[in-house]
Amino acid sequence: NLQAWSDILKLLQMAQMELLMARMTLAPDDEERQEYLQDNKNWYFRFDGRELPLAYATTESKITLPDNLAVRIYDHAGFINLRYLNVAQMRELLEKRIGNDVEKLGELLDAWQDWIDNDELKRLNGAENEYYEELKPPYRPRNAMVETTEEILWIRGFAEVFKDLELETAFTVYGNMNGVNPNLATREALSLLPELSSAGVDKILERRQAKEFQNLAEFNLFLSEVSDIIPLEDQAKLRPWLNFSTTNYYTIMILPKKYQSV
Repeated sequence: NLQAWSDILKLLQMAQMELLMARMTLAPDDEERQEYLQDNKNWYFRFDGRELPLAYATTESKITLPDNLAVRIYDHAGFINLRYLNVAQMRELLEKRIGNDVEKLGELLDAWQDWIDNDELKRLNGAENEYYEELKPPYRPRNAMVETTEEILWIRGFAEVFKDLELETAFTVYGNMNGVNPNLATREALSLLPELSSAGVDKILERRQAKEFQNLAEFNLFLSEVSDIIPLEDQAKLRPWLNFSTTNYYTIMILPKKYQSV
């Protein structure tokens, strides 16, 4: 166990070094990055959760990497930011999970707005102190923006909606970006976007591995090629969710190789 913990700490420190090196000026002898950039790729789009070869672990450094562990770095531009969702966007997320149940959607949206607003006034179908203080154990609504991804489960009705979702791979509360970068998005985040089927998610993940989306124009061209999988009317609902920026927030994961997935 001590050896395993030592290996994890070593890879964590090397992953942090990878992020530092990514921001350094390109050196003339940095052959790996030179080759990567020749294909007009964005160096930061590597932080999309793929198994990441560590540039710092070169032959010259004489650093031995554990062969049973892999590093994955996730830019939070690939997550849905809970702090910047408007009511219409939250409705679309909820519809993706529970369908177009108007009554249920109304209750959830009112509860969401009551949780994040800064007053104690209860909406028609919402929930404020009176509801939460009757729970066991009791607690109070934040009456401000959520501060953790898990907090969404404390809102009335939301634990049932998102009970089988890995929250940390779908949502974030860091950064100020409203939208998801399709080059960095996790499968879980893409699966929550409106009108995007599992086949559509697969197509996006497949396409970006071959060639990244540099901007919305390139993504629109891709959509025109897969209109049989992502119909035109669905594409219109998907576009407002897209953003092609990166962030300064990252999640580093050290995983056993046998448990890795795309």
